[in-house]
Amino acid sequence: MVRCPLPDPVPPLCVPGSPLPYFPPMAKLLLARWIPFRLSALANRVREALYEYYHPRFGLSVTAWRVIANLGEQAPGAPLSAKALATRVMMDQVQISRAIREVVRLGVVRRSVDGADRRRAALELTPQGRRVYEAIVPVALRLERELLSELAPAERRRLSALLGQLERAAAAKLGRRTYLTGRDGPGQVRPLVGPALGTPA
Repeated sequence: MVRCPLPDPVPPLCVPGSPLPYFPPMAKLLLARWIPFRLSALANRVREALYEYYHPRFGLSVTAWRVIANLGEQAPGAPLSAKALATRVMMDQVQISRAIREVVRLGVVRRSVDGADRRRAALELTPQGRRVYEAIVPVALRLERELLSELAPAERRRLSALLGQLERAAAAKLGRRTYLTGRDGPGQVRPLVGPALGTPA
C-alpha cells in the first residue's frame, strides 16, 4: 500500500498513514461560476449549433465531424494513423474505432494499410469527404466570428493567449492524473490541486 510521506509540517492534502489524499473543507461549489463548467457549456452551445447544420445534411454524428475536421487539415495524400487521430480528437480506443467505422461506412473517409507499418491503418478523406468538409468549415468559422464579434480585437488576442495558457496547464498538470488516488504512477502520490484552482477537478 502506498502511504503519504511525513514531512514537517504535513501538507494539508496528505493525511499521515492514509493511502488516499485529503480534501480540505472548501467553500460551496457554484457550478454556474466554475470556470471548467462554463468553458464546457460554451463549447456545447457552439457544438450543438454546428450539429444542427451538418447532421440533417450529411448524417454525421459529433464524433464523425471531429474525425473529418482533423483529417481535413491534412494535405491530400498525407493520411493520419488511427493512433495519431485519436490523440488529436482526444478519444479513447473504443470511441475512435466507432467513429472511424461510421465515417468509413458513410464513404467520407478511406481506410488503407499504412505503407510504413502494415499493422497500422492510414486514414484520409475521400473526395466526397473533402466536399463535406469544405461545406461545413465556412459555417463553423461563421459561428466563431459571430461569437467573437462581442469582443474587441485586443480582447480576442488576449482570450486566445489565456486559453493557450490554460491548455498548457491542463496538459502539464491534469493529463495523466487519477484524481481518486492522486497517483501519477506506481508508488507516487502527487498533490491534487494548485493554489490557482483551489478545488479538485
